[in-house]
Amino acid sequence: MKQLLKKFASMLITLLIVSFLVFLAFDLIPGDAATSKLGTQATPERVEALREQMGLNRPFFVRYFDWLFSFLRGDMGDSYSYGKSVSSMLAGKLPITVTMVLMAFVLIVLVSIPVGILATRYQGKFLDRAIQVINQLFMAIPPFFSGIIITLIFGVALRAFTPGGFVSYTKDVGKFINYMIFPAIAIAIPKVAMCVKLLRTSILEQWPQDYVRTAYSRGNRTMQVLYRHVLKNAMIPVITFFGMTLSDMVAGSIIIEQVFNIPGIGRILLTSISNRDYPVVEAIIMLIAFLVVFINFLVDVLYRIIDPRMREN
Repeated sequence: MKQLLKKFASMLITLLIVSFLVFLAFDLIPGDAATSKLGTQATPERVEALREQMGLNRPFFVRYFDWLFSFLRGDMGDSYSYGKSVSSMLAGKLPITVTMVLMAFVLIVLVSIPVGILATRYQGKFLDRAIQVINQLFMAIPPFFSGIIITLIFGVALRAFTPGGFVSYTKDVGKFINYMIFPAIAIAIPKVAMCVKLLRTSILEQWPQDYVRTAYSRGNRTMQVLYRHVLKNAMIPVITFFGMTLSDMVAGSIIIEQVFNIPGIGRILLTSISNRDYPVVEAIIMLIAFLVVFINFLVDVLYRIIDPRMREN
């Protein structure tokens, strides 16, 4: 329990440090949000007046703590470019990105575990070697390239979906899910390959252990030993990998959204960076940081549930 409390405290401290570094980074970056907003109409007088109006002339720490306490209350500020509250802007974008990431994660779990077990059962045989070759190929392909290939095959050639024809979940849930399957597959492909390899290696490392010989001596068959004993221990590093994968996909979904023309938080993040719309950028980065840190915290909790030895630490 003490370890979990320490982990939770560490999570809060990490988020606090990230918030400070994010705010500091945008304060040090050359350029000015007021100048960017005024565009061609920017004059020294107008820029100064707008900076005063936007509160940019206040001392750094005053602005930081004002932003931080407002953020903790759920007020993410207003967008410089759109004149809307950042919360309302992200409310419709975040579910899109989260849905895509969760769909990819479900695909990873549903595909990698059975294939990893299958490769182990046929170790050294043709099927195992074929799986390893495919794994090496898929691990070498970055998600954005997989997305392009999927678009060409399923979008252009087979017409399973319309490239760029995104349909919002607020209009048609069925069409939304159908469209999101393909970017989810693009994200999942290299992760599935990595997980299959990890699970296969982890299972093979467990077979020489003493508890496996004990299980055999009690009359258990190979499949019983695998599913009742070996797989539970072999899944411990895989659970850690799932947590890291989920965190990575949250941050890495930005590129896939560009490939498939998905209006998630990735697109609005890139647009806001180019427009120097710092309240939007800061809010998105903090949301991503929170999801990553929180997922890692949940993985630690799950790790202790699966492995009793961790509860003693």
